[in-house]
Formats: sequence, C-alpha cells, structure tokens
Amino acid sequence: MSNTSTFTSITRSSSHVTRAIALGGALLGMSLLGCGGGSSTTSSETTVAPTASPWVGAWQTNFGPVGLVVSEDDSSQIIGAYEYEQEDRVIRGALMGQVQGNALDVQWQDEPGGLGSGHARFTLNSDGSSWTGTWGREGSYTDGGDWSGQLVSR
Repeated sequence: MSNTSTFTSITRSSSHVTRAIALGGALLGMSLLGCGGGSSTTSSETTVAPTASPWVGAWQTNFGPVGLVVSEDDSSQIIGAYEYEQEDRVIRGALMGQVQGNALDVQWQDEPGGLGSGHARFTLNSDGSSWTGTWGREGSYTDGGDWSGQLVSR
C-alpha cells in the first residue's frame, strides 16, 4: 500500500456516492469508499460540492461506467465511483484524486473480489469530451494498461 491517502472501507449509503450515481445513471447502486487515511481530517467521508469541473460527469470507459464529482472539501479533488465486469460478476469501486492542469492523478480501490487497489493517471482532451490514461496496481500507474473515457453527460 502506498503512503498517500488511502481508502478505509466501501460504504453503501454516502452522500457523495449519491451524487456520483446521479451523474452516472448506469452506476445505480454503486459504492464509494470512505476518504479517510493519510489526511489530517478525522472524517471518514468527503462531501460533494456542486461546483463544476471539466472532470465532473458520467463517463463511459473501456472498462465500464464511471461517475466523477468534485469534493466539497477541496475543489481540486475529484471523487468517483465505477464498475466493471470480471468473470460474469460486476465489480464496483471508488477513486479519488487531484486535478493538475488537464491531468487527474487518482488512487482507486475495488470492492472485495476485484483487482485490489492502485493508481491511475488521466489526461483530459482539449474540449473536455474524453480522457486517456493508464492504470496500475499498488504503486504503479501503468502495469494494468490503458483506461480511457468518453463523456456521456454532465
């Protein structure tokens, strides 16, 4: 596990999950992890701000749907929920990360039974309609392969 902020557990009824689900439509029933760990706050959840960001929206990716929202605690932080199929079952997970220009560096974690946890780095295209990137397990950003998305709705 890295020594950056980590997720503590998957929660099923958080307000920030509700907003990610609303944006993603296809993410109905999605889980999001508590956002505790390496931060100086004691809260295990991050609330969602209504502010806009080019990253906010419902995305269709090469793995499945992803819903992204802005953290109310830090407008440069994006949190989200995703799902994908693995061996005929749906795996849900969560991600959170920091916006840096047109890039988003995230930490992701699947629910139990998924691929585990790791990192990803995405680059938004100039019109904000898609992103390309890579993902990896544990400390790697690339050993998992490509992860790209197309905007479905904001």
